[in-house]
Amino acid sequence: MMEQNQIQRRCILIGNEKGGVGKSTLTRSLAVACALAGHDLAVVDADKQGSLTLWLDERKEADQQPYIPGYRLAGRCGTEIIALGKKYQTLLVDVAGRDSVELREAAIVADLWLIPTSVDPDDVDALATALTIIRNTELATGSKPNARLLINKCSTSLFDQDANSLIDALDSDAWREVYEAMPPMLSRISNRKAFPKSRSDGQGVIEYAQRKGASKSDQSAAAEIIALYEEIFGEPFKIAGATA
Repeated sequence: MMEQNQIQRRCILIGNEKGGVGKSTLTRSLAVACALAGHDLAVVDADKQGSLTLWLDERKEADQQPYIPGYRLAGRCGTEIIALGKKYQTLLVDVAGRDSVELREAAIVADLWLIPTSVDPDDVDALATALTIIRNTELATGSKPNARLLINKCSTSLFDQDANSLIDALDSDAWREVYEAMPPMLSRISNRKAFPKSRSDGQGVIEYAQRKGASKSDQSAAAEIIALYEEIFGEPFKIAGATA
């Protein structure tokens, strides 16, 4: 779906068939990062639960700026996602935590598919379903999705090596097919309180970390989202209109 015009347009799917891996939480904070950086941005809530739409409503109610437009889509929504991708510079698509029509449709048309997972064995085992969707998408379209694994909810302990151990395990013969189908992002997102707390005022963690009294952990959460933004878009994060 990538278009090479004066503006590089990106449709980014944040999806995994496993629930509880932090898809909507990541979508919220990544959307705020893009909006603050000046992207012409919209988000798609393709989850019947509608948590992303509720967050957008709370953001509007609190008059949080910049404004982020949102769309509710369901079912065979690939054509609608393509249309929105042509309208906006950046489109973020959040889907339900299950193998759904919406997930498979978005996987076909997205320029990048971020697959969040934690180090929990149940979450890791569920990557087999994501691998099946990647294979089926390639068979149906003749093109392999640009899928990338994102390790989320990492421990903040300097002594916890579970995330590194997961990367080593995926790079072994037993999991090599998963590793090659969805190479891990360099960025990792930790399990910090700032992520759920920022939601209540319709914020993302970058905004939350700018408040008076923000903790070092809040600032670290913002730094992790900024690092993810920079890895995805290949450019330094800078708030639009900010002076050096």
